[in-house]
Amino acid sequence: MQAIKIVSNPYRKTIEFFSRSADEETWEIIAQESNPGSKLISEEIRTGFFPYKIREITAQVNPHS
Repeated sequence: MQAIKIVSNPYRKTIEFFSRSADEETWEIIAQESNPGSKLISEEIRTGFFPYKIREITAQVNPHS
């Protein structure tokens, strides 16, 4: 199972996503360069107030639930 870290700044209304690196010692930002097809990098999800975006985020992280 892949670990995902979510960092939300409620004052700037931004959300950043990180995934665990292959060596499991660092976190790598999920960006256009590393995950071009991910909806987690879309402007719609990355901007806004985190509590209002949680359903969209969990649907992308775990699409089978």
